[in-house]
Amino acid sequence: MRGRQFISGSPVKPTLRASGMDIKRRSDRSNRTRRIAGAGLLALDIVLCEPDGPGAFAFAGGTCGNVLSILSFLRWTATPIGFIGDDPAGKRVLADLSTAGVRAAHLVQTGDCATPVFIQHLIRDDGGRPRHTFSTVSRCPNCGHSIGGLEKRTNEGATPIHRLTAADNVDVFFMDRLSDDILSLAESAKAQGALVFYEPSAQSDVRYWDDVFALVDIVKYSADRFEEDQLAPFLARPTRNDLWEVRTLGARGLKYRRHLRKATEAPRWVKSEAIAATRVVDTCGAGDWCSAGLLHGLAAFGNDSAAFPNAVRLGQLLAAWACAFVGARGAMYSSNRAEAWTAIKSLVQSGDLDLSRLPLAAQIAPPNVGAASSCVPGLCADAEAAESLASRRR
Repeated sequence: MRGRQFISGSPVKPTLRASGMDIKRRSDRSNRTRRIAGAGLLALDIVLCEPDGPGAFAFAGGTCGNVLSILSFLRWTATPIGFIGDDPAGKRVLADLSTAGVRAAHLVQTGDCATPVFIQHLIRDDGGRPRHTFSTVSRCPNCGHSIGGLEKRTNEGATPIHRLTAADNVDVFFMDRLSDDILSLAESAKAQGALVFYEPSAQSDVRYWDDVFALVDIVKYSADRFEEDQLAPFLARPTRNDLWEVRTLGARGLKYRRHLRKATEAPRWVKSEAIAATRVVDTCGAGDWCSAGLLHGLAAFGNDSAAFPNAVRLGQLLAAWACAFVGARGAMYSSNRAEAWTAIKSLVQSGDLDLSRLPLAAQIAPPNVGAASSCVPGLCADAEAAESLASRRR
């Protein structure tokens, strides 16, 4: 059953109450706490900088983990749904999500799977531009200490619950992986009136697209991962939901278009140029900030088609800001949270989306996280020994 429409193609702005979004006037919207639930990739990201860089860092990551954590930073109530391993990496993920204010009521640790671990190598090319590469591991690349990852198969699509109820009262359901369990959650969220946001990342999920595009309100994907032609047959089917398609183009910005089932003409793309970052330290995670900013902008600016460009622009602005810090969510740790929140709130309320108004701390890496070696405290024996030695010297 179709719930309320988060973005209306009509020039009339309906009052939305089905899932508690209650988007009315801007002054009313600014004080509403939004709720998001999500399922998909939850992992531990380990960032290894160059030898003369700021150190080694570990964050809860994965697209789903990042988007929900960022929205928690933006004062949403965020609830991930899934399993993670009962291993050192899983414990670190839970601790970091707790620090970010994310609710872990439906995030279950189990010995039957391993927490995915990704190593991000942050380097600079010959021109001094930051670059990053990723690899998956089960042991620390420096000391060989077991940290989880590949020693057991991880079922990313399994979830401990299969339906959301009216008591969950979510405004948005986010997913970046698909499975029968996750589709069931999306269907139940849709029935409660929530917006469904899908960010595809795995080619293997295409087998679910007939079902998922009947539910989705927004699909956002990278041009590096999917061609337009891959989505076109599914977006042309009569069973498709009315939805926004957002295609990100890296440094060239993004483009978007609105698909309406009753439209007589093919929708046209609208280009939104990239916002130049004031400082570029690490571009990893910019897409996750864009997704979170887009959702935050939709909740703040309204639910009609005229508001979508401003919501997109807020997402791009936060993505540009995030590039100034180490790690996908480094801005959450390196900047003053109260100062950042005040600036973002002011941007939203004024509609003046100016990057220079966001705080740009001199600290590019999270304080008190870097290790003396290329290992990460809390995961590796070498890092623990180095931390202990440093403590004794102090």
